Formats: sequence, C-alpha cells, structure tokens
Amino acid sequence: MPDRASADLRMSTIIELLIKQGLQCHYFIINYALWSHKTTPTDLIRYRKLLEELGVYIHTENMDRLLLRYHFDVIYFKYFYQAEKRITSIRLLQPNARIVIDSVDIVYARLLTQAKLENNTDYYAEAEHTKNRELATYAQADLIVTITPEDTDILLRDLPDIKTFIIPNIHEIYPSNCEKTPFPSLIFIGIFSHEPNVDAVLYFYREIWPTIVKKYPNCHWFIIGGNPPPEIQSLACRNIEVTGYVPETLPYLKKSWVSIAPLRFGAGMKGKVGEAMAAGIPVVTTDFGAQGLDVINGKQLLIALTADEFSEQINNLIVDGEKRKYIGDQGLLFIESHYSTQAVNIILNTFINKLEKLPIKHTSVCSKFYRFYTNLKLLLDQHILWRFKEKYE
Repeated sequence: MPDRASADLRMSTIIELLIKQGLQCHYFIINYALWSHKTTPTDLIRYRKLLEELGVYIHTENMDRLLLRYHFDVIYFKYFYQAEKRITSIRLLQPNARIVIDSVDIVYARLLTQAKLENNTDYYAEAEHTKNRELATYAQADLIVTITPEDTDILLRDLPDIKTFIIPNIHEIYPSNCEKTPFPSLIFIGIFSHEPNVDAVLYFYREIWPTIVKKYPNCHWFIIGGNPPPEIQSLACRNIEVTGYVPETLPYLKKSWVSIAPLRFGAGMKGKVGEAMAAGIPVVTTDFGAQGLDVINGKQLLIALTADEFSEQINNLIVDGEKRKYIGDQGLLFIESHYSTQAVNIILNTFINKLEKLPIKHTSVCSKFYRFYTNLKLLLDQHILWRFKEKYE
C-alpha cells in the first residue's frame, strides 16, 4: 500500500525496478483475509491492480502450495517477523533459493532507543527479547538487506558472519516551484501505527509548538498520516490540522514552508525526511531523523538536538526566505543524486549480481522427503481432513 507508509512505498518501488531489470516477481500476501478487513474493497482492488499492471503475479493461497508449484531463485521477505515463522520450511521446500530478509529497520535497535529515552525496564526487556528473535532469524538467511550503513554496523557487530546489502529509501523528485501558504506553515508526515511518530508529534506539541505559535500566532501545522490515535486527533484546532490518511502528501508538502521530523527514537532511514527533501522543502529534524543520510547539517537539512534548538531553527527558516530556498534546493539535489529511482536502480543491478554469486545455506534434512510430506499433507487437507473440520466446527 505505497500511499500509506514509507516502507510500503520503498518495497513497491523495489519491485517495480526489479521487473524493469527483467526479473519475474511473485508477491505472496500473508494474512490476506486480515488485510482485506483493514481496507475497503475498492482500495484492495486498487492496490492489487497497481502490482498486476507492473506484471507482478499475486498469490493469496496457502504458501506451501505455492512453494511446491514453482522453483524460485530468491525468496525476499519484508521484515523478519514473517520470515521467523517460515524460514525453516521454505529452506526445505525451496532448497535452491536464496533467502533474503529486508530488515526495513533493525527492530531491536529501535526498541532499545525507546527504552533508553523512557528509561523503562519493560522496554529494555522487550528490546532484548526481540533482539534474540531477530538475530536468530537473520542468522538463517543468506542475505540481510538494510537501509542505512548504521543499521549494517549494528548487525555486523552482533552477527559478524552474516552477509548484508544496503538498499536505501527511494524517492520521486519533484520541482520545487510551488504555491506556499500566505502564513507560516509546518508539516509532519508519518503513519501513526508507528510509535516513534506518535511520540514525535506529542513531543513537538508540548515542547516546541508553544514557542513557535507564540511568536507567529498565524502559523499553521499540518499533521498528515493514517491511524492517528485519540491523543493525536485531540490536537486539532484552528492552527493545527490533523488530516488522517490522505491519498497524496505532495499537495500538502508543496504549500508548506518547513517540514519537521522531531523524532526522539528509531532506526533505519526516515521516509518523511527524504520525501520532503525530494519536494524541495527544507527539513528540521533530530539526529534520529537524519539517520542514514550523509548530509551536512545546515546545507541539505537542519539538525536540532534540543527543543530550544528545534524552535530556533524553525524561526530562522520562517524569517529567512532565501535560507528556506537554499536548504530546500540543496536537499532536493542530494536526494536526486543518492535516492532517486535512477540512483537506486544502479544499486539494484549490483544487488542482483551479488545474489547470483551468493552461496546458499543448505539444510541437513532431506528436502525431497519434506516436499513429499508437505504435498501429502496438503492433499489430505484438501480432500479428506476438511470434512472432519467442518463436522466439528
């Protein structure tokens, strides 16, 4: 669902670029019935159509049946969660396939930064538990995809023997000429099912926004993103617009003066930061928001380490139109050279070449026997066992 989350946009673009390079892509939707209840039938058809028009083969059936039907060169997981449950059986059903897990962000690293921020023992315990699960899953894969060099360093420190490859976020580049609001305006973009986004908005509202609106009473703040919880919705007022999900964020970006990303914890590369830069909008963020971007503070974006610094940087941009344009233009050029579809397409070509030479981690269990067993089980379920299930349900 590329219009709802940065990770989905990145994955959709990766698929599109791989197909353009001549690969055949099959997309398996896990828990399709659950997703069909989370969105409207119209949207579900639209999202499927977007993939099918690219030439993607979409599957929603039993995964074992799919793995028995085809012989894949690569099995590519988005996030470790689903790989954790299936990597052992996939290795047996597809012994000649390379298994790749896209971390998107290192989950345990993100949880650890939250635990440190809150100084919460329960969060530390959750981070440690997730770390054990995540690393155990990565250790079974043939290659781990990360988004940033920082994430790669974290993984190699904890799992020195794994193989990694960096595929960053990917952004469309848009001309920076646009109609701005006649009053100062800020924008925050982020899906609110992602906890760092909720924390960032509430932090900004409590610690920074009062200073801004006191100096500029007509300043407006657009809060864009799906699934806003009650505490975010309650911020809506004359100066603050909480939109919820919008099909396109670009119109809001184009009319805004400054994009903010006051993130206090997290991992990976932040789509909201790159998205604003790709639209020529100056960004004020934290060191967490700038993770993975090899930028010069004060040139391509502005990094603030405290609430006072954050409000000062915003104030400076509001009063200095030339600085807004300079930061916006430099940010756009940076994204275009590093994270545009053209730039990442070159990275993906290297990725494919690496996969072709990548050794496969084979299992000691007999793959042919497991395929026979799985096929037999599916046949029993399809023709015999379903009758008993129906009888006793």
